[in-house]
Amino acid sequence: SVGTLNLLNDPTWPHRRELVVTALADADADVVALQEVSYISAGDLVESLPQYDFIGADRGDGTQLTGLLVKKGRFCEKGETTFVYTSTTTGLYDADTQRPRPVVCDRLHNRTEDGRKGSAVTVCSVHISGENYEGVMAELRVALGNEAGLVLAGDFNQLPGPNPWMQPGAPAFEGWLDDAFVEAGVVVPMDCVDGPVNAACMAMSTSPEGQFDSRIDLVLTAPAFTAVDAHVAAKASTGLSDHPLMVTTLVQ
Repeated sequence: SVGTLNLLNDPTWPHRRELVVTALADADADVVALQEVSYISAGDLVESLPQYDFIGADRGDGTQLTGLLVKKGRFCEKGETTFVYTSTTTGLYDADTQRPRPVVCDRLHNRTEDGRKGSAVTVCSVHISGENYEGVMAELRVALGNEAGLVLAGDFNQLPGPNPWMQPGAPAFEGWLDDAFVEAGVVVPMDCVDGPVNAACMAMSTSPEGQFDSRIDLVLTAPAFTAVDAHVAAKASTGLSDHPLMVTTLVQ
């Protein structure tokens, strides 16, 4: 199972810490992609969730990381390869800080029933700044390749409304990645906190017809995966963050 959560790097973290720790522990995902992780919140998660290893990379300014929580013992060994990709392309570059937002990947091997090394899975945590999606996805496709075990999870920050870059047949997506929530046919209720258009609402919105929409927290998978479940493990409106914790169960 793979989850994603933007922690919201702001001064309210000490008040939200226990909510986040409890939500992550209860979700019990094998891997969680995290965005907006401060060094303080990273330390708190490592201390409070000893069942996980944390890997991350910052923007080069020492303030904010993109990272992964990987459950200890779930895979054959700790990540075989950690791959950090950075770019100055619009969409993977933070206009506010003038720093690249890294894409952090870990290549893992499933553990078979007899304890041997099984199929490979590469999970990447991504935080796109909100522009040039088709260009970003095309660039990531070149950088990450067409690996059968690829999972791309994170905060994609698109604007409200349907996004043409995500439509089936778009150059960046065709034959590459599928939206796990759409594939699972999951209907997620709206969860507005401060009004009809905000990050929480966008993240919680989906369509019973399986059409692409305005969600900004996504788990995208290679076609070799089947999403057998997808759900909101913790809502943004509980005070968790300005994003929900989304979790998908995948079969390869």
